[in-house]
Amino acid sequence: MSENNNAGLISLEGEWIVLNVASIEKELKSKNINKLEPDCISLENISRIDTAGAFLIRKYFPDAKLTLDEKQKKLFEFLPNHSQKPASKKSSSVKRFFVNVGKQTSEAVYFLYN
Repeated sequence: MSENNNAGLISLEGEWIVLNVASIEKELKSKNINKLEPDCISLENISRIDTAGAFLIRKYFPDAKLTLDEKQKKLFEFLPNHSQKPASKKSSSVKRFFVNVGKQTSEAVYFLYN
């Protein structure tokens, strides 16, 4: 990762894949990346990227403009926007019904076989 603070540009490089996520995140944290607010993130030097790598980029640089090629655009379109609020934790009546059925089934199996 290289920084050009005058232009507000960060250039990312390497393989941003699931196998490297832990080491990438460790490096991002060690560089206090949360304090940086780049205007633009360049992904042209990333040799490989998957959804895990794309998620990290969205997580650490949610408001930055990304320079993406066509494959990367499709990948980022696939991901939910990191700033979206998580779905409501309020359970639906259908979910409550099936949870109740599952509990009763479990109790019946326990009663019959124990």
